[in-house]
Amino acid sequence: MLRSQIPMFLVWGNEKSFFYNDAFELFLDPEIQGTTIGETIENALPSEWSEVVDTVTKIIRGETQKSENNITAFRNKKSSKKNTVYLTASYTTVYGLNANIEAVLGPCIENS
Repeated sequence: MLRSQIPMFLVWGNEKSFFYNDAFELFLDPEIQGTTIGETIENALPSEWSEVVDTVTKIIRGETQKSENNITAFRNKKSSKKNTVYLTASYTTVYGLNANIEAVLGPCIENS
């Protein structure tokens, strides 16, 4: 996951700790890039990702098996310029030893 060129995130446990790879970091607010590892998904993702936050929360609770969301996000360039991108965020559940949902992996594919 970490070395992948595909932007992706992992949300772990009932606390919904948020982890992501370098390719995903461009979707975070430049002021908090690099500081959100291990934060809750609600605190880590910008507001345009609210549908993803809701879906991941429901998957971890076992309330849905939804496989993807289409979202409009912003890619933050180092020049502080934001570009609009269209993504499909897909979800893969990660099961623990007791067949409980432990995490959600979310690769994001650009559609634009």
